[in-house]
Amino acid sequence: MAAFYTLLYVAPPEDAETIAVDANEDAMERYPNAWLQYIGDEELVALWDILEGEDNDGTLMGDLTYASPEGDVMVMAAPEQFVIAVGNIAQGDLERVAEKWQSSDLMVQWTHADVIAVLTQLIGICRVSMESGHPLLQVASI
Repeated sequence: MAAFYTLLYVAPPEDAETIAVDANEDAMERYPNAWLQYIGDEELVALWDILEGEDNDGTLMGDLTYASPEGDVMVMAAPEQFVIAVGNIAQGDLERVAEKWQSSDLMVQWTHADVIAVLTQLIGICRVSMESGHPLLQVASI
């Protein structure tokens, strides 16, 4: 497992600084969000590879929308293609996608139920992004 968590928000890019400052406080109450425990960039890119092949950008760390003056907190917009690919996973395809993702080297230690749960959460936040027209913002703390 490459990371301890991934923190995602659906919000306008101009709110990125507010999200970075309030990431563990008010922002979670004000913006739709997903806290993906033990899921990092590598695991998400593995999912993206399953959905679209390896023709993606190879990272979810997309356009930088905010960096703190100290450089220890950054907010990046996830690639729209990733959001669309995940958000368009049909309910009937959930099991198949989860099985493929679980069979990847990065997810092999996960139980099937846990993969389904995190995938369902991820699909939900991507759909909120698609429906709202706001990007999926990822907070990275260094």
